Amino acid sequence: MRHFAIAAFVTLACWLGRAQWPGEIDAGNLGLALGGFAPVAHHPQPPGYLFHVALGKVFAALAGDSYRGLVLQAAVTAGLGMLALVALLRRCLGDGLAPWLALAVGCTPVVLYMGGDALTGIDALALGALATLLLVRAAGGEGRAFAAASLLLGLAGGFRPDVTTHLAVAWLVAARPWSWTGRAGGAALLLCGAFAWLLPTVIACGGVGPFVRACGYVQPILAREALWHGGDVERQAATVWRIGWGVLLGGGPVLALGLCLWPWRRAAVARALPASTCAVLHAAAWFPLLLLALTFCHKKAYVFAALPALAVLAGATWQSLLRERAAAALHVVGAAAGLSAWLLLPAAASRQADADGFGRAHESLPWVERLAWQPLEYTLASRRAMDARYDELAHHILSAHERGQRVAVVSHPPDPIDLRPLGLMAPVVTVVELDGAPGAWRRIRVGKGASERLAEADADGRFLVDADCVIACVGWDKAWAEQLNRAGAQIVMVAPTIVFALADGPVRW
Repeated sequence: MRHFAIAAFVTLACWLGRAQWPGEIDAGNLGLALGGFAPVAHHPQPPGYLFHVALGKVFAALAGDSYRGLVLQAAVTAGLGMLALVALLRRCLGDGLAPWLALAVGCTPVVLYMGGDALTGIDALALGALATLLLVRAAGGEGRAFAAASLLLGLAGGFRPDVTTHLAVAWLVAARPWSWTGRAGGAALLLCGAFAWLLPTVIACGGVGPFVRACGYVQPILAREALWHGGDVERQAATVWRIGWGVLLGGGPVLALGLCLWPWRRAAVARALPASTCAVLHAAAWFPLLLLALTFCHKKAYVFAALPALAVLAGATWQSLLRERAAAALHVVGAAAGLSAWLLLPAAASRQADADGFGRAHESLPWVERLAWQPLEYTLASRRAMDARYDELAHHILSAHERGQRVAVVSHPPDPIDLRPLGLMAPVVTVVELDGAPGAWRRIRVGKGASERLAEADADGRFLVDADCVIACVGWDKAWAEQLNRAGAQIVMVAPTIVFALADGPVRW
């Protein structure tokens, strides 16, 4: 019963700490996808997460609202992920340590944060734990487990495609004991699972060509950050740094310390675990981290697929050093530390506060403050600070609507807050995204999704925003704030790192 209690606790903690607003564009696009699945229009972004969206409709019906439904889905998935993780840990480490190690992972800031967000990230933890368990059993000679693992890895792409890619090598390792006929059968099941979501998605996109072109949005990201594209050393170092923080904030300090000790205890760990199990765990743990290091790791939740295998290796290390009760107690302390970090650490924005109420970009912070900023991204204080900013913006939008005014929100990246979800979740709001410098805009995107269009700036680099009420995000761009102020806009300071301007439209900026 302990594992069910832990799963219920993690689900409840994620739900109580949930985000009140879709804090980024992907969450807004997922919400729109519940009403109309259209990956070409990035509802949601390709490859579409077909099964996640289908399940989201069920939760939306239960919650009575698309956004609340997606958040409820994430919280429940976090709890189910704990059950799968406990099952994996029991298989590898025994009953005594398994629930406490799972609790340590479930109480970490990244799990609690992603379990309360309307995104697909938490799916990777649940699916990764279940797939790793099945692969461990398959490597031990269980034919049904190999078939189930193969089918699951194919189907996983309909939730989180990175689970399939990250655990592909682990699947190859688990297939070694089987004949070529068995391997071919497993590969066929994997492909059947993949086509179960890929084929309907391609049809919804209007064919292979539109689907491939829609997926092309990842190319600029890889070109900028991937190692083989010659990304600069600083970006590559930042990627590796984020992976390290992802392991620490997603697995907890006890897991991270256990992995640091593992190289000195690997012989003892190898003796305690069957050779086939060790082979699958290493493939499931280290290959995903290597793949992320070679490509990019934008969010710390990207390490979720590897986290279950890393947890087993860390737990086995502690078991080789301590008695089982002492190791369990250590992980209970680790769970308390993770929960305390989630509840008590300040918001990341507090590290970026400027004396006059504006903000400083993360890149402009002293390096010590940049290091301190990393764990503060995934705290309850950071979430509530973001909610407060959206509450203030939503208040002004609703007030304008009550006056019968047309509203436009203007985003100027990079901003400390993404205004686009406001337009996505409220269709009567026009979204304008500017690219360039104030007074010399290079490109303007107007609208959202299928209605999005590019607009040209005037000869003097200005753009007319045709709305009755214009809300522009200023962030830390003081030069633009001064320009908006001279143009008659009212500067509003909501929090140390979010400043926006209100103006009666139409406005030519």
